[in-house]
Amino acid sequence: MNASLLLPPQVLSSGWFHAFSLFVAANTIIYLGLTLAKFVPWPKQVHPDRVRALLGGNEEEAPLVTPADLEAGNAASRSAVLLAGRRAVAARSIYRALGLLGLLVIVVNVVDQLFSSRENRLLGAVAVGFGVVAILAALTLGRRRDRSVAAEWTWSILAVLFVLAQCLQAVRFHNPLDVADAIIVLVVIPPVSLSWPASVTSSSLAAGATAAAALKLSGSAGVGAVITVLAAMVAGFVLLYLRATSVDESTLARLALRQHATSDPVTGLLSVQALQALAPNLTRLAGSSGQPLHLLRIRIEGIEQLRRDYGPPYGRAVRVAVAEVLAELCPSGELLADVGDGSYLLAGIGELTPDALQAQLAPALAARTVALGKSALNVTASQFAITVGEDLEAVIGAARLT
Repeated sequence: MNASLLLPPQVLSSGWFHAFSLFVAANTIIYLGLTLAKFVPWPKQVHPDRVRALLGGNEEEAPLVTPADLEAGNAASRSAVLLAGRRAVAARSIYRALGLLGLLVIVVNVVDQLFSSRENRLLGAVAVGFGVVAILAALTLGRRRDRSVAAEWTWSILAVLFVLAQCLQAVRFHNPLDVADAIIVLVVIPPVSLSWPASVTSSSLAAGATAAAALKLSGSAGVGAVITVLAAMVAGFVLLYLRATSVDESTLARLALRQHATSDPVTGLLSVQALQALAPNLTRLAGSSGQPLHLLRIRIEGIEQLRRDYGPPYGRAVRVAVAEVLAELCPSGELLADVGDGSYLLAGIGELTPDALQAQLAPALAARTVALGKSALNVTASQFAITVGEDLEAVIGAARLT
């Protein structure tokens, strides 16, 4: 025997049924996004989120900088380093801004649908869907923050779509508060993206739509609102300039500190500058003893892929582990420096071949159990030829750039 419940047709137009339908629609979109996320090819053994939670912290590593980046007249190199610094900062903030924007849209529209007298609920459901998309984009960019350019344009596009939605609601329901919401978002678009091309494009589109909505609502009296919109756009550019200037100054300060540092802040090994400063003494000792010099470069292969798979904290953990193993294996009197980006230089007197060092490295690293997931930890060693009488400091300078 089957039982059924027959409700009157008025239930379909009631407020509680619309709210329930909106909840079901949002829930369906969220589960659809989670289902699609399962097809992302994360490493099978350990999920990146668990790795980040175990290691603690989720900060991006500062962009690798060399003294050559600040050479006088090398404006292209200087601009590239400053741009990398801005994108590193933007990658940390964009995904948070996306998540907060999406959460704000969902909360505001759900409350509006529950207590508003508007008859058309479709636009509210679309807005909630937009909020869910923004949150999913924030989660994705949070895992893959190396794609900073994609993050800049994703934030800009979604912010413009939000402004357009607010303008449509303002015109449709004659509500000036929606225009105010659009103006607020217009101000924060540039400083979050930290990108002039993305900011100018998105802010121009958003400002044009907001000004058109203000004129539609107020007619000839909306000139003051248009001026406010333009002022908001200029304010966004001013905030972008101030934040970009602050980030550039921090990057330049980091460059200056790295130039004069005697040790690497992550591994504690010698910096390349310190190794170059000690090179003349090593050359004199080799000359007085009549023994040859050796210079080996040790490199962690695929360090960028490890960072992308498991996060920057794991990349730092690998660098530290390899540095500790090298320090234990190096003979007394050897000079070991951290070049950065998963590379090391080993200089000393006497014969030392890359094969001999690499044969000791493999079992020592295996005992550390630092390897994680399906990506194998591969450390290689190579040698730089040093002729009699050659300047070791110059060889080190050339080796760091290869």
